[in-house]
Amino acid sequence: MSTAKDRFAAAIQILSDGKGPLRLKLHDAFVYHLMHIHRTELPEGCHELFDHVHSQMTCTTSDRHSRDLVADSLMEMSDQETEEVAEKIRTLHSILLGL
Repeated sequence: MSTAKDRFAAAIQILSDGKGPLRLKLHDAFVYHLMHIHRTELPEGCHELFDHVHSQMTCTTSDRHSRDLVADSLMEMSDQETEEVAEKIRTLHSILLGL
């Protein structure tokens, strides 16, 4: 089983080396590596920031009822919001590296 630190490292790899636009890279990083991390796997100081990322990536006002909540959420975000989410993921990864 991968640790949260390992999963964040894999997500960062996708964000930095993945192909396609940032929305696609965020989708893949979150769905394949971050979505199933529980806040208790992270240091207490990371909980609020992680909760914010998780909320942004899984919160949609769409009534499309598609099978991909994360994709719907990303489609509703502005370019600035997607950049901010990516930066929060990088920040969380940096914190975990410092432990």
